[in-house]
Amino acid sequence: MMPCSDAMITNELITAAPDMRVEDALELFQKHRIRSVPIVDANGKFLGIFNFHHLLNSILPAPLGLQKEDRRMRGLNLNLDHLTGQTEWLASRLQSLMERKLETVMVRDVETVDPDTPLREGVRLMANNGSPLPVVDEKTGNLVGLISSQSAIRTILQIKADIKRRKPVDEISR
Repeated sequence: MMPCSDAMITNELITAAPDMRVEDALELFQKHRIRSVPIVDANGKFLGIFNFHHLLNSILPAPLGLQKEDRRMRGLNLNLDHLTGQTEWLASRLQSLMERKLETVMVRDVETVDPDTPLREGVRLMANNGSPLPVVDEKTGNLVGLISSQSAIRTILQIKADIKRRKPVDEISR
């Protein structure tokens, strides 16, 4: 059984502190070409995550920023037409959001895995919740890595190469 630790990124983890502003997080997104950042305290304890998707949901009017559980309203044909000519309104919302601390806008209820969690469970969680998947030591609560789309693809390609070289299945999945 291959553990999540085999697919996680551990070096050069980009994290943010809960007292950082949204504007600071966006600069991290741009500088490191990332779309989300885990939020950790000074001791490395995982607190939540902030990503571009959450930013967009915070900017849009409530009916357009529907969360997954509220998507039963999809058939209402909601669109952004009413935002036309609303530049001032949008700028005001953006300015207000940029000054907020990440601890006030981050998502706290995030699915995580332990490094020893089977990778198939990590893949299932990523399929349901998207990327990245935080890897948190369940004993300490500390962030120890991330499984991103890219690290998962790298692992899948490694499995494919191992299969091509005809490694026994037990050896591939340890």
